[in-house]
Amino acid sequence: MADPARFAVGTSVSGEHRKARELLDRGHEIEMIGETDFLEWLSS
Repeated sequence: MADPARFAVGTSVSGEHRKARELLDRGHEIEMIGETDFLEWLSS
């Protein structure tokens, strides 16, 4: 899970979240999932 203490000054999301949002805004078809869902996906 992202540590809010390590976010860039003035932001409330991680760099990964920001990059994902930028990709979505540019029209890329991606799905943002949480850490729990990702780990579950890895184990299946």
